Amino acid sequence: MASDSRYYFGGYIQLHDGRYWCRICGMWLGNYDNARIHCATTKAHSWCEPCERVFVSENALENHQLDSDLHNICWICEPEKDFDTERDLDHHLDNCHYFCEICEDYYQTEDDLKDHNIEEHWGCHTCGEPFSTKAARDGVSSPSHFYLASYIL
Repeated sequence: MASDSRYYFGGYIQLHDGRYWCRICGMWLGNYDNARIHCATTKAHSWCEPCERVFVSENALENHQLDSDLHNICWICEPEKDFDTERDLDHHLDNCHYFCEICEDYYQTEDDLKDHNIEEHWGCHTCGEPFSTKAARDGVSSPSHFYLASYIL
């Protein structure tokens, strides 16, 4: 009689003679439900719930999430959030995070963006508004920055 051999959950769970074998950690499981629970809960590998796939490492899971059109991950949030659509992710980014128009990158908090602007874009030390040069920042003459410029000089 020929052996029944099929693969599940991304190819790492093998059905062999009525039992499920995890090819990552070597555990034998009695049925499909136990195999799924094992994949989703063990610390020996990483699980992608939306895709019902197991990965050999957290790094492999992250690569899958980056490459897959099924995932719309906000990498700024901790823990990361996976949105149903790219539109949902864009809405989240626009409403929950802070955008640097120069670098075209998002930051977790307003203070993070301010610190970024000060360090990378000669930002005002009071409000974080970026300037094109250090000299422009230090020689500002607009009313909102006049007091600061007088104080720095």
